[in-house]
Amino acid sequence: MTSDHQAVCHPQMRGRGASAGFSLLEVMMALVVFVIAVVGMAAMQSRGIEAQRAATEIREGERVAQSAIAELNARGFPDLLATDFSGAAALPPYTDTAATRPISDFRGPPVDDPLNVTRPGVREQFFSVYRSVLPIPESAATAAEIVGVQLVVQVMWVDTTASNAPPPATATAASMVPENIDPADANFVSWGRSVELRTVLMDNRGVTSP
Repeated sequence: MTSDHQAVCHPQMRGRGASAGFSLLEVMMALVVFVIAVVGMAAMQSRGIEAQRAATEIREGERVAQSAIAELNARGFPDLLATDFSGAAALPPYTDTAATRPISDFRGPPVDDPLNVTRPGVREQFFSVYRSVLPIPESAATAAEIVGVQLVVQVMWVDTTASNAPPPATATAASMVPENIDPADANFVSWGRSVELRTVLMDNRGVTSP
């Protein structure tokens, strides 16, 4: 009876052993799939954070460009027609140089803020701003021929959001020039980003309100 019992039980034991072995293999395979999924999700999350940072920098760059356009408009047509950004007498076209172009902070306080303190989230000297004043028409050679001006503002910065193509450690907004943003130029850099705004200011000095 004992031998019969063993003869019956041994196949069952072998069956349980084989089943347990397959279960362990399945667990290992499931663990591998889980690890791959987690790594993929982490990479997607990292790219999402980079994209969000890049979008935030673009929005802030647009705000800086709008502020620069507003400042040019506030100067008025006669002043834009008389002096360049260094204060010297000049007719359009003229543009900023490295000595005259403004450097703006990321999320900096308003220019009229009386508190000279560093605020959370502020990145100093983050944007380089180049302004241009172009005559309308382009062929105008004298002040009498200029009926308006085109105002162009280009805001540039160093893009650090792309982890697969980081900028060199020495790259700064202060060292950037408009040629760095032009893909057709020999000085083009892949880590440079910019936004550009244009508007027109016409000579309305002879226009009277009804």
